Amino acid sequence: MDPDSTPYQELGDIAEQLFAACDDDPICVAKKLDTVTQSVREQLLRSDLLNAFQVFYYYFRESPDILTEEILLFHPASLLRHGISLIKDNGRPYEMIFFVKQGVPEVVILNEDDIVAEIFSGTDAYKKATSYLRENV
Repeated sequence: MDPDSTPYQELGDIAEQLFAACDDDPICVAKKLDTVTQSVREQLLRSDLLNAFQVFYYYFRESPDILTEEILLFHPASLLRHGISLIKDNGRPYEMIFFVKQGVPEVVILNEDDIVAEIFSGTDAYKKATSYLRENV
């Protein structure tokens, strides 16, 4: 067991306190996450206690378009280590995938052949990815 690991019940209690204080307000959730210890925050951001939208908002401090937000709302944060497809449209020759790898947000752009076209990392990754798509697709 990781010495920095918080028991799941305790993480659940912390998450409940966050939600009681914030309801569904992503700005509030992000601010409250900033107040917990780094270890607890990292565990929450990769758990099933938060959804992928809450993690997206925490890292990028912005909301994506409505369709992307809905996709993220219905996926647990724990899936972000494998990636969640944000955009894949039959009419468009790309796919955008949001990952969190070792606590760093990452947005990957795949081309129509499912080959990595670009990888953007850090808190500006989503902005850079959307700019890339506007300029190149």
